[in-house]
Amino acid sequence: MKVFCMAFALFAIGLLVSSAAETTSEKIKEWKSPDGSSEAVTKNFRHASDADYTDWDVVTIRDAHYKFLASLSLEEGSGITRAVVTEALWSPDSRFFVFQTASSGGHSAWHVPTYVYDAKTSLIYSIDDTVGAITSDNTPLHFTHGDVLHLELWDFKWEKDSDPSSFPRDIPLLDFVKSAKKAQHSERESLHHP
Repeated sequence: MKVFCMAFALFAIGLLVSSAAETTSEKIKEWKSPDGSSEAVTKNFRHASDADYTDWDVVTIRDAHYKFLASLSLEEGSGITRAVVTEALWSPDSRFFVFQTASSGGHSAWHVPTYVYDAKTSLIYSIDDTVGAITSDNTPLHFTHGDVLHLELWDFKWEKDSDPSSFPRDIPLLDFVKSAKKAQHSERESLHHP
C-alpha cells in the first residue's frame, strides 16, 4: 500500500509539473512607436494539450528601456475566448497603440474586438465595450487624421430577413479615453509592480 501511495503521489506531481510546462510561447511580434519611446509586443501562447486554433496572444507595452507599462491577455475578453492580434498600429504622435483581434478558433468571424492603449494613463481600453461591436470592412486599420481612428461598427438593428450591415465611424481617441471602459484582464505598471 505504501508503494502504491508513493507511486500515486509521484504520478500526481508529474501531472502538475507537466501541465504547468505545457503552456508554450511560440511567436513574438513587435511594434515600435514612431517616436521610439515605447514598444508593443505580442507573445503567442498555447496549451500543448489543446487542439489547433486555441492559441491566444498577450499584448505587453513597455518603454524604450524595457520597463513594463501595461499588458492585456487575450485568453478571454470582449466576448471572444482565445484571441490573437490581427492588425495593430501606433498613432502618429505615439500616444495611442490600437490593435484588432480575432478568435483563434475562427468563431464570430464578423467580430474584430479592438483595443487602444493610452500612453498618458498606461491603460488599455476596449473600444467594443464602449462604443459597440467592431467589424471588418476589409480596409486596413488606419487613422483618418491625427488621433482619429476609422472603424466599422456592427449594426444590430437590421430588418428581419435582411442582410446585417455595418456603418463607418471615426473615433477621436483623445475624447474616447475620457469615457472609455478599461479592458478586462488589463494591467498597468502600478498594479503589476508594487
